[in-house]
Amino acid sequence: MKRTKQALGWPLEPPFHVPQAALEHFRRALARGERAEAEWSVRMQAYAEAFPALCAELQGRLRGELPAGWDAEIPSFPADDKGMATRVAGGMVLNAMASRLPALFGGSADLDPSTHTAMKGQGTFNPPGSDGVDTQGSDGGGWSLTGRNLHFGVREHAMGAIVNGLAAKAFGASAPAAVLLSRYGFTIDHVVLRAHRLLAAPKRSSATPAN
Repeated sequence: MKRTKQALGWPLEPPFHVPQAALEHFRRALARGERAEAEWSVRMQAYAEAFPALCAELQGRLRGELPAGWDAEIPSFPADDKGMATRVAGGMVLNAMASRLPALFGGSADLDPSTHTAMKGQGTFNPPGSDGVDTQGSDGGGWSLTGRNLHFGVREHAMGAIVNGLAAKAFGASAPAAVLLSRYGFTIDHVVLRAHRLLAAPKRSSATPAN
């Protein structure tokens, strides 16, 4: 690091040097953020007046609250000699919650018939198909911008980044994702990042599905 700084003509001290020009540039973001927040507040107030019930649901999501009875239909799995694959059981739990948690929005980097991550009947998040366009794989409900299933393709690293962003910023979304164990290494950075965020987050009053 020292030689790199010397080669670039960068000061050796302090260890983390921020040039004044860079500092001034980033500080300008404070004023932009204040303006954006003020505009957001005005729009949110207008939304609350026009759609009070939907706004209350959105505000609850943003606060990390869960609707009453969200876990009422989660199945139990008695022990048996044959057992059940955990991905099958996980798919059953996911679908039991999906009808009661509209903020669930996620998918898989592999075929969801294998990972059992499809929320049945909830459609696929995708531009609506035109007449004559093949819409196979829509998980029921068709293709639309209101679909709740995401098909990432075999892009595990991108999937991890997307679901972390959804969980952090997308209006309180809980973003489940699945990957085959043999390809888990492509997502490990995102798993660690998500774990840090969960450890730092305020504790909810009841058990919550993993984001």
